[in-house]
Amino acid sequence: MNVSAQQLNLLRAVCAPPAQAEQAWSAWKAGVDLDRVEVASQQLFPLLARRLPELGIRDPQHHIYRGFARRCWFENQRRWGSIRPLLESDRWPAGPALLLKGMALALAYQGGDLSLRPMNDVDVCVGPAGAPVVSAWLRGRGWQSAPRAYSPGGELFAAWHGYGYRLAPRDGLLPVDLDLHGHPLQARCLDRVTEALLQRSRPLPAAPGLRVLSPAAALLHTAVHGLQWSAAPGLLWVADAALLAGQPDLDWNDLLTLARQTGCSAAVGRCLRLLEAWAGVVLPEGVVSRLETQADWVERTELAVRLAPRGRMGNLPLHASRYLALCHLSRTLPTPWGLAAYFRGLLGCRRWSDVPAALRSWIGTSLPARD
Repeated sequence: MNVSAQQLNLLRAVCAPPAQAEQAWSAWKAGVDLDRVEVASQQLFPLLARRLPELGIRDPQHHIYRGFARRCWFENQRRWGSIRPLLESDRWPAGPALLLKGMALALAYQGGDLSLRPMNDVDVCVGPAGAPVVSAWLRGRGWQSAPRAYSPGGELFAAWHGYGYRLAPRDGLLPVDLDLHGHPLQARCLDRVTEALLQRSRPLPAAPGLRVLSPAAALLHTAVHGLQWSAAPGLLWVADAALLAGQPDLDWNDLLTLARQTGCSAAVGRCLRLLEAWAGVVLPEGVVSRLETQADWVERTELAVRLAPRGRMGNLPLHASRYLALCHLSRTLPTPWGLAAYFRGLLGCRRWSDVPAALRSWIGTSLPARD
């Protein structure tokens, strides 16, 4: 994961304790050209607009950062205004919706301030049984499926963690996107893992009929989703993880337990190491070393594959290592036949004879994709 020195300075200016943040801000400001800032850094501008006054820093360009925050607020207000009535409708066909990622963080852990967290969609989890029902319900209300290149078999909520839906634009505005999830964790589409996460959800104070993950579960979720190779690494997930790591009610012992139950100790441990090194976050003593100790070779192998650049085989090595991890968690013996059945399920092939052609097509579409 290649992050530039300037990006690290910006992360620390946003996330680190005051003295370190001020030093990082000075270094970032001395070297930045605001006309050439990449998207990953721009996504931190709303947080920067809030942080600078907290640090007592006056910047002639503060209005630029505030402009990003205002745009973020407008887009998120429109997005949430379109989706919240669906989730709270008396006709909602599933149980209480679990919000994930950006909207959950903004509403539950940023005081409901929708100007701070840029996002492209709203992520909603309803469980693997409820997802197909909600999918059909959304289609009946004008939402269109937005298929992804890495899910060629269609909507297979038991095998893939989520699919995108889009509400057509109205009055010249941009469309609204919703990600519907059967399983909340993309690397662990197992009922036992999903149940462990759902047990750690809580009502959203601003909307008691909706739920969000606890700080420990949300931190694990952020770590697993954020730690993956990308040609253009993002920074926003690191700021998300820093926000969650700073929550006063985060139960670190529960994080250790959940990481062990879900086979994600290696990913969470690496995430916390990066928070210390990249964002200057101060963590409780011993937490990272305990996570690294309880991570086994299967987890470490899977994480190494996730962080490696995609080669000519696209996402196949990623899913082979994921199959191994799922077998390890399920206490089943991995076999070549089992791996073939796993890929057949991912691709939605009814016949074995369809698998080779589907795999070749999938490799081609997965090369540029971020899984």
